[in-house]
Amino acid sequence: MKNIPVYLDSNVIIDICDGREVGLDELLFGSVKSGDYCYPFSAEQISEITFGNDYERNEQRLAFVERLSNNLYFVHSVYELGFKYESPFKIYETINEVAPIQEEKDLANFITYEQQMEARNVYGIDVNRLNNLNPKEAIEYLNSIFRDFKYPDSTDISQVPRSLDDFIEFNRRNTIEHFSTLWDSMGANHDLMLRDNTIVTLFSLLDMLGFWGDLKKTHKKGSRFGDSSHTFNASHFGGLVSKDKRLIMKSGVVFHSVGIKASTYLTSEFRRHLEEKIR
Repeated sequence: MKNIPVYLDSNVIIDICDGREVGLDELLFGSVKSGDYCYPFSAEQISEITFGNDYERNEQRLAFVERLSNNLYFVHSVYELGFKYESPFKIYETINEVAPIQEEKDLANFITYEQQMEARNVYGIDVNRLNNLNPKEAIEYLNSIFRDFKYPDSTDISQVPRSLDDFIEFNRRNTIEHFSTLWDSMGANHDLMLRDNTIVTLFSLLDMLGFWGDLKKTHKKGSRFGDSSHTFNASHFGGLVSKDKRLIMKSGVVFHSVGIKASTYLTSEFRRHLEEKIR
């Protein structure tokens, strides 16, 4: 496609439609008209911006997405991945025809906030230091933590992770072993499923280790699962925009670690970026 696709987190769309980002919509439409960017939508966005029973509000938000995206839809499913043309209203109808899945909420407390804190303490991770590092530095810091960690003498060192890549590789092998047969029966693309799994695993691992992790009061909501889905989607775009700094920071490390050349912006940063392009 001619225009560079940019992924807008749901909070950006909501803030524009609810009047908290006055003028940003004009900048976005201007960047589409100039041929710089385009803003395809995803099913995850549609689900998150149309919660509740305020049908008039939901209609307004869907109409905005339809105009901004020009019906360019990024589909991410077991069977299909990529850009196609579809109406946000149609995707909204499809989402509401399917019974809600509780899996993410069930997984949200599989590892408790207290267990996360214990893991950080055991590894001796300095969260304040970690959160002041750029993506490359954060990866190097965590790798040094794993590399230098002193395991008990009885530990088989060959079986313990010594880097983030080791964690990812262990999870990749385990996933292939347990899910390949299921994927084959579903006709799923193995490379797609593994890329999705890698990004979700790394995103969740960063959260657990304290790199811009969820606060205790938001941990139970399991928002990191939705955020990791947005990160996976954005990995196929040229950029990701969100007002959520925790999402932006973790996504930056994920993209750097996996070798994805996608830019990350806070909403305020992307606004200034668009304003500078006009000037």
